[in-house]
Amino acid sequence: MSNRLLIGYGSHTGQAESISKALAERATAVGLVPEIRTLNDIEKELDLTTESFIVIVVSSTGDGDAPENSARFLRRISRKGLKEDHFKGLTYALLGLGDSNYSTYQGVPIKMDHQLSFLGATRVLERGEADDQVGLELTVEPWIDKLFNEELNTRFSIDESRLAAAFSSKITLGEAKTAEEKERIMEEWKARAKSEESVEGETTVSPISSISSLSLVDFDYPVGASVRSGADKISGDPNLRVPIAPLPYIKGTLGRSIFRGGNDLPWQNDAPMPGVISTKPLNAVVVSHSILTSLDEALIKPKRELIFELTEADLAYEPGDAFYITPQNDEAEVNFVLERLGCLSTADNEYELSIDPTTTKPCATLPNYLPVKSSLRHLFTYCLDIRRAPGRPLLRFLADSATDGGEKRRLLELCSAQGVNEFTSYVRQVGVG
Repeated sequence: MSNRLLIGYGSHTGQAESISKALAERATAVGLVPEIRTLNDIEKELDLTTESFIVIVVSSTGDGDAPENSARFLRRISRKGLKEDHFKGLTYALLGLGDSNYSTYQGVPIKMDHQLSFLGATRVLERGEADDQVGLELTVEPWIDKLFNEELNTRFSIDESRLAAAFSSKITLGEAKTAEEKERIMEEWKARAKSEESVEGETTVSPISSISSLSLVDFDYPVGASVRSGADKISGDPNLRVPIAPLPYIKGTLGRSIFRGGNDLPWQNDAPMPGVISTKPLNAVVVSHSILTSLDEALIKPKRELIFELTEADLAYEPGDAFYITPQNDEAEVNFVLERLGCLSTADNEYELSIDPTTTKPCATLPNYLPVKSSLRHLFTYCLDIRRAPGRPLLRFLADSATDGGEKRRLLELCSAQGVNEFTSYVRQVGVG
């Protein structure tokens, strides 16, 4: 049997594409040959009726429409006149991404699943339903584990040593969150949001200058489970299932000269932002920031109102249009991060990025939002999100660099399959960074 693995995705903001690429990397690690395409490209360039298996990762937009790069595929398989055995012989696994804040949650994945099944295709794995409101990783990682261990391992007879290397130690897979557990997390999030705001019905104006800057603070960690120490069940588990560490592939070369071309560099290296029709950025100044505390029951995050002063007077927009906001990082916070990294003294020197010739990462390319030549100060000011809560891949990377045994163990716990709940509670939801 061929070891080719067909992966199709439909992505609006880039999440489904990123997951598909990560899935492809893991497939390569176990000896498969992944072929990754958008669903539209698959419909256009391949005959899916002749395929035996496909993995699909697809999301829904807020309006319930299919992402642009999968809309044609969905229309084609929804045509009237197709026979009920059109995809007879095709098997598939489908992972859906969505946001339960919207009434159309999982609309496209469900419709695609039903239509493929109606046309004779056979789903070989329970459809994954990942919810961005409670953390996509709560479903994505257990679903991928099952895909490899229960389906691909049988289908392709994957070598056990390769599977073990790609997925670390073999233990019982973590299950996706049930509806009851998701509801509990949402209720806890709602309660936290309400407690942080003022009395219901009031509007609290929060000056931008009042937002605290990044800094080191002393903190007394509570006894028991916290970001610093895990519950007994996880801290005593000798078989943590941790993801493989991200493969390093970017090489940075520091020059001696001061970089003076910052004003000539386009914002985000002129890279298109996910889901944005126009790639031309607009300069704007935030003139007012208000927190609206009359939370709708369907929302689990505080509502905020930002008022901007736009420099381009000819901007045309309609009610319902969405703006993507990319702020410039605060200079003091950038200096704080650079100093912690030991790079402040050379932050303004020329810094050139390239692909490390020794990397083993397949198909390695520089992220398109990073300029090849700039400075560390430019990268940390305009290209990187330094306030984002660290993700599990970063914790996995930090674990390899930790010199303290206890800290290394805790980092591995937080990025492990067993530690998904603790990562969500102590890192992702509270915004530890």
